[in-house]
Amino acid sequence: MDLEEEINKFIETMPEKIEYIDTEETTKISLITPMLRILGYDTADPRIVKAEYIADIGTKKAEKVDIAIFKDGEPTILIECKSVKDKLRKDHISQLYRYYNVTSAKFGVLTNGVEYMFFTDSNNNGQMDNDPFLHIDLLDASKKDIKELARFSHDTYDQNKLYSSVELLKYTTLTQEYLENQISQPDDEFARVIGKSVHKGALHSKRLDIFKKIIPDVFKSIIDDKVDKRLQKAIKETDIEIKTIKENNSIEQVSNHYKLCDSFDISKIGSARKYCIKAAKYVIENDFSDCKKLLEIPRTKDVITPTNFLVSKDCNVREDYVEKIAVGNEIWYLFLNLARDDILDNAINILKKFSYSDDRIKQILTLD
Repeated sequence: MDLEEEINKFIETMPEKIEYIDTEETTKISLITPMLRILGYDTADPRIVKAEYIADIGTKKAEKVDIAIFKDGEPTILIECKSVKDKLRKDHISQLYRYYNVTSAKFGVLTNGVEYMFFTDSNNNGQMDNDPFLHIDLLDASKKDIKELARFSHDTYDQNKLYSSVELLKYTTLTQEYLENQISQPDDEFARVIGKSVHKGALHSKRLDIFKKIIPDVFKSIIDDKVDKRLQKAIKETDIEIKTIKENNSIEQVSNHYKLCDSFDISKIGSARKYCIKAAKYVIENDFSDCKKLLEIPRTKDVITPTNFLVSKDCNVREDYVEKIAVGNEIWYLFLNLARDDILDNAINILKKFSYSDDRIKQILTLD
């Protein structure tokens, strides 16, 4: 099993652990330290990993860093830990900021065991940046995120090489976020750049509005084409899977499912969660007499008990992973502690359970 597979395997076990963690210390023991071990750091060797590392700051002595990772006898990564129950905030970096500025470490990490924010001093040498150059939510991590995390493993860690690539990574991330926003809601400036490239005349306001309207559809069409090509390639390359799919007459179903999923914007996990909440509430409001079917639908990934993604009792899961929904005189609990794709799958499965067509599902999930 390679490193990325090990990381992903550990991530699958996290939700089950999270519901039992209620302190910072347990977060370190159950989530942060195991991840360091997966990344190849011997947490029992004080020459490599030191807990409560003391960093004196001016006249203020005995400031302690939660975890310091050493290389060649010098601290190279400082880690400030928070409880998994705490959502990471800007004010959490103040302590890490102080530690960073008085040590030789080039990287600072703020984490609650699920989210990892990576900082360095790309703007002013020796002074930690206010904004992270990398922000990973393990429960919503992409393949790219896992690859970036793996670069911090003990065996491949190269401080100078990583540091030199920070600026590229930072601007790549910012560019991706910008384009994701423009793809869904292009502003005048972006529409004007596209418009000038394909239209020779003046770009008056009405024509600009046309470009703003068609840009999301054009990008969606490009993505659909790429998905189709990748799907066809995968089918051609996997003869055994082709045979199985053909026997089940499901090639078209698989293709349609991919297309249906790709018709929704889940660039942010909040969007996926809104779709799932909307699907559950729609069924409860419109099929109330039969809505207990919802309690029979399994999670896309069975990672914690109970296995259903919607239950009629409180299971003591972290609040921002659960949506409470009123069902008559009862309160049901909708679990949202999965990756974006899996949450969207659950939203679609809710409506398919009640025999809604793909077109109707699109209408329901895009209702205001």
